[in-house]
Amino acid sequence: MKQPSLFDEDASPPAAAAPPDQAARDFAVDPRHDVVLEASAGTGKTRVLVDRYVRLLESGVDPRNILAITFTRKAAGEMRERVVAALTERAERGALSGTIWQRVRERMGDVQISTIDAFCFGLLREFPLEADVDPAFEVADETEMARF
Repeated sequence: MKQPSLFDEDASPPAAAAPPDQAARDFAVDPRHDVVLEASAGTGKTRVLVDRYVRLLESGVDPRNILAITFTRKAAGEMRERVVAALTERAERGALSGTIWQRVRERMGDVQISTIDAFCFGLLREFPLEADVDPAFEVADETEMARF
């Protein structure tokens, strides 16, 4: 019997091996579990977080009730793009029910992923009296910070 070659048109590509931590990844993306995700750069944290975000939406969580925070604006923008792309891809291949896709698509503007400082700024803007700050506060720029 002839072994398939990489050059055979009929040969199917070899199946990708599951990462050794696949069970932990599956646990982390399940909305029924509370998790803390700690890992080195390049280990797939963003993929796990995107999958978890999508699973939360699929389970009926309102996007306004999902807090997703990262360190940089670039990372927040990339993560949001990946969430939207994952939702679109799942809807196109029928893995997302039409009802959920319709609801999520109408609320795509509520898919918020922000930086820590943007989240804190939003809280202070929304609750200045509770935080005991002037409601008209402004964020100090670098030159003003030097004076403080």
